[in-house]
Amino acid sequence: MIRRAVVVVLGFVLTVLVSHAQQKPSIAALKTKPESTDYKSTSTYDDVVTFMKAVDEASPIIFYTTYGTTFEGRAMPMAVVGTGLKDASPASVKASGKLRVHIQANVHAGEVEGKESCLVLLREFALGQHRDWLQSMVFLVTPIYNADGNEKFALNNRQRQNGPVNGMGTRANAQNLNINRDYMKLDTPEAKAFVKLWNDYDPYVGYDLHTSDGSAHGYYLTYSPPLNPDTTGPNAHLQDETQFLTDLQNNRLPAVSFIKFAGIDNEHPGYTDVVTGQQHVADIVNAVQNSNIWHTCAIIVTYDENGGRWDHVAPPVRSDGWGTGVRVPAIIISPLARSGYVDHTQYETVSILKLLEFRFNLAPLSGRDADPAVNDLVNAFGQ
Repeated sequence: MIRRAVVVVLGFVLTVLVSHAQQKPSIAALKTKPESTDYKSTSTYDDVVTFMKAVDEASPIIFYTTYGTTFEGRAMPMAVVGTGLKDASPASVKASGKLRVHIQANVHAGEVEGKESCLVLLREFALGQHRDWLQSMVFLVTPIYNADGNEKFALNNRQRQNGPVNGMGTRANAQNLNINRDYMKLDTPEAKAFVKLWNDYDPYVGYDLHTSDGSAHGYYLTYSPPLNPDTTGPNAHLQDETQFLTDLQNNRLPAVSFIKFAGIDNEHPGYTDVVTGQQHVADIVNAVQNSNIWHTCAIIVTYDENGGRWDHVAPPVRSDGWGTGVRVPAIIISPLARSGYVDHTQYETVSILKLLEFRFNLAPLSGRDADPAVNDLVNAFGQ
């Protein structure tokens, strides 16, 4: 950011007053691409950079910088926002002694809301809003993490998403890799830049902005624990899938195990194929069926979302006003399950937890599983 030094103190004061009087109306009139197109279009990479540089020039508390280069050679923009900063450097940010907050958007470039919200937030900072936040915090704002994917506009990149009607970017980057799954291998230059940013600035809090495509949830925020390779001490319950097979063979499995497939095996739309993931499910099921625990266990196969399957039935609305969302497939595989039976009972993901509480005589963890309107899975098993 280029700032002009003024020798005469009085001249400096007058310059600032005149400058702010002229700039504030122009910043207030500065619009994001969605705002200027009646929300038909989302911002391109150039739109984002131009917007960020405009708020940088308008405000002494916003510093435009870059923190890496994408696979296709685009500079990855970042705005550092804070009072009393000399510049955007890590040293200046750390010297402030304030809470460092990183807000990142557009890792999946079809999920555009976070990108545009970051720009709106920067405009609000430039207009002098949120002064109370800046008393104790410095913000690192990176609105367009997957800049290469952002530029691959098409109408069918997220087919179930309602807009933008003029197209959106892709989930993957230019290497056709999901950057959101690359924080261990670091095969993408974008993820490497992210790691360097965190090592250099050492944020205390990080926000990774995504889009849920309008599904309603009964909570305000989802906390996701770090997938730390340290599987000792408090992380001892987090183990690699290969350890599950080892413990299965050696009769050391706990009473309940959750397995979440990763990478090519997770059947996520966009970068996997269904056959590979389902074959992996079959391999796990076969391993359990050939083990000593098979005759007394149950396997529940389900998904964390509907997986792109079209549902012709409108989801019901609960009495508390929250919708249960589209139906998600589930299969119970067990010698204890009802044979040749399709269960039409209404369940939800918390029903699995409720079944465990019933089986092991455990108290509910929250009001959701304590709710008598939520069914457990007992009806799916034989009498």
